[in-house]
Amino acid sequence: MDSIKQDFATAVKYQKSGQLAEAESLYAKILQQDNHHISSLINLGIIYKEKGNLQGAIRLYKRALFLEADNLVANYQLAVAMRALGHLEEALQHYKRALVAEPFDGNLLYQTGSTLLQQEKLDEAIFFFKHALKITPDSTTILMEMGNSLVQKGQIEAGMECYQKILSISPNSVPAYSGMGMALVRQNRLNEALDSFERCLKIDPNNKNAKIWSFFVKNLLSGASQVKFTYQGVPVMFCITGKNLAVELAYMTGNFYEVSELEFVRQNIGPDSVIADVGCNTGNHLVYFAKFMSAAKVIPLEFHPRVIELLRKNISLNEIASADLSKLGCAVGRRRGKASLKDHPAQDLCLTEVWEAEDGEIDILPLDELIAEKIDLIKIDVQSLEIEVLQGARSLIAEYKPDLLVEVTKFNDPLFQTLIEILGYAVAKKFEYKSYINYYIKPAGKD
Repeated sequence: MDSIKQDFATAVKYQKSGQLAEAESLYAKILQQDNHHISSLINLGIIYKEKGNLQGAIRLYKRALFLEADNLVANYQLAVAMRALGHLEEALQHYKRALVAEPFDGNLLYQTGSTLLQQEKLDEAIFFFKHALKITPDSTTILMEMGNSLVQKGQIEAGMECYQKILSISPNSVPAYSGMGMALVRQNRLNEALDSFERCLKIDPNNKNAKIWSFFVKNLLSGASQVKFTYQGVPVMFCITGKNLAVELAYMTGNFYEVSELEFVRQNIGPDSVIADVGCNTGNHLVYFAKFMSAAKVIPLEFHPRVIELLRKNISLNEIASADLSKLGCAVGRRRGKASLKDHPAQDLCLTEVWEAEDGEIDILPLDELIAEKIDLIKIDVQSLEIEVLQGARSLIAEYKPDLLVEVTKFNDPLFQTLIEILGYAVAKKFEYKSYINYYIKPAGKD
């Protein structure tokens, strides 16, 4: 037993000094003598993680937790590893188990909130950020995530209070000025927003994000309602409103929104195709499909009256003749029903949702009823309702076996993986973002 203690102490010294091979060898030696040595299991797991062997690390953490289910460090490390792999629900379970052991750990509270934010569970995330700030009130990292979460909830003034506190702690914080600027744009306080972005640029003149936002706000202040850019030698025009931020900011850079996904679609879908654009928004993808892929027909599906108005304008601006507008005005779901419009709290048009309601003003219809022709591609972007849309398109998918481009909210990912297996599809490419993944999937075995 004394030799194990001595070897463990030496292994820890090696690990702290970066001599990982020597530490790994000693931990393995200890575990050969005592396979219940929890600290060696955990520390060896940390070494595996640093070497990029996350699966090996996870196996070791789980062995440690089998021996001691409430071990603080093992739960924390397992949560970190699971989060790195995108298994957010499992990560959350282990962060919360670690909090049982140490409920007043500011970092644990923050990491729990940050994981919830990735799952778009804003209320729960804010709860944990608030408790973390009680312990570490001057943490600019936590204040930033708290501010962003509050703004996303539509609590813009409360969010700006977080940014202002950051600036009182760190007067040259570019993220805080940027966050404040974006919040002010949402309130249409454009002159104040421009001042915030110009302050960013005084601190960091090469800040690309601040340059784009500054250019965007100047356009809005000038009264410009359209932006024009050239893509692959072809002129493109779109309306700008300040209410479709992620999409319109891409136009300010002279590009389409999610251009990487669009280029991948172009590599896989030939000209003269028929494409269903579910969750068309104001027509970013539709214009690309029509002008740069020469689609024979694009069928946009969109329910928001203001968005449909902008979509029609963008179709006209780009002289698109291949759009079939006959399906506009209804929402797409698993079965027939009614829904009510739910505007995003921050008034961002691309984040508008529908909620099922018997007395709702919007019809919900499944794709199986809406489309009765051969489809080559279905693009789906429906703010976490992608599973319902796919379930309502199973006959269409089974008959025509189209390629699919689907935005999947991360908390839906496990169910999505099960569903595409049932449908007989396989992932050809994925494009990962903080809270969602865009999957391009094909029928299994299709080149």
